[in-house]
Amino acid sequence: MTVHRDSEFRDAEQRWLDGASALPVVTLLLARGASVQAAAVARLALARPDCKGAKATYFGLAAEAAFLAGDMLGTARLMRESMAHENEWCLALPQVFFIRERASSGQNELLDRAGIPLS
Repeated sequence: MTVHRDSEFRDAEQRWLDGASALPVVTLLLARGASVQAAAVARLALARPDCKGAKATYFGLAAEAAFLAGDMLGTARLMRESMAHENEWCLALPQVFFIRERASSGQNELLDRAGIPLS
């Protein structure tokens, strides 16, 4: 998928490259249906040594992207990572809700077995 690189996207991307959070870039990509690109940016952000408090959110967004791409094993693995990095500022709950409400009964059973909460 080609992402339209309008000024909003370019500004968010430049702020991230200048050291700010990648979350606005990931959020814009997800909003524009570019889930694979969003997962790639989230994974790049997680690999940066200065990535600290937002790991729960980044892993959760990567889990959403994996879910939308049909990768249920990746979804479960990334959701577990997201939950492991929760703190007082970042929770996995928004991504859990997003995935659970869109999952089929079979997918929800897999998430149950993986220990992903219902809410």
